[in-house]
Amino acid sequence: RYDGVQVSGDAQDTAQTDVTFSVSGTSMYTTGNSGKAATRGPGLYQYNLSTPWNVSTAVLSQSFSVSAQSGSIDGVSFRTNGLKMFVTDALGEINEYTLASAWSVSSASFLTSVSVSGNTAIPRSAKFRTNGLKMFVVDDSGAAIDEYTLASAWTVSGASFNQSFGVTAQTAAPLGLFFRTDGLKMFIDSNSYVFEYTLSSAWDVNSSTFIQSFPNDFGGANISGVAFRD
Repeated sequence: RYDGVQVSGDAQDTAQTDVTFSVSGTSMYTTGNSGKAATRGPGLYQYNLSTPWNVSTAVLSQSFSVSAQSGSIDGVSFRTNGLKMFVTDALGEINEYTLASAWSVSSASFLTSVSVSGNTAIPRSAKFRTNGLKMFVVDDSGAAIDEYTLASAWTVSGASFNQSFGVTAQTAAPLGLFFRTDGLKMFIDSNSYVFEYTLSSAWDVNSSTFIQSFPNDFGGANISGVAFRD
């Protein structure tokens, strides 16, 4: 059920592409490509939530430009301790940043990247297993979720492609991705729907089974990110 609660980020960016939250729910992060005052192009925006998980209390706190690495971005995710940030470059790379201060995007510095263009022409978002040893990339061009194994936890430069799971039966254009912390549920958004899957084997995308969908008729007809309270 749509709660009727929302917040606009148009003052910062009119082309937002993803949303995620800190584990405490007191910070919200969006990505965008038409940055106005602060980023002047692709970048991230961090909002403080005075009431955890209530977006209507969001106030812009800081921003961070990624224009030195990317011309267009589609997603962002964080290490569970908030000390690393991963930005999905729409042209085929996952860029890794280290944060000097946990969950503070303005303290980010570029570290390394990995190309995923060999498996998808349009990556939309990258999410990670809670131990940092797997990475999952939304493959818009192939309508699939691509799974990678990381040689070192939370280090994308050691990523190797493992397998993919097609979602064409539900959508031809997956955009956002979220996993339950035990890896047994997966959620994909695509325009005006959120699709729910159950995984019979934790963190194994090929064990996924479609369960149901939720129409986002009230919150907006063109969504590109999904996130859950813990």
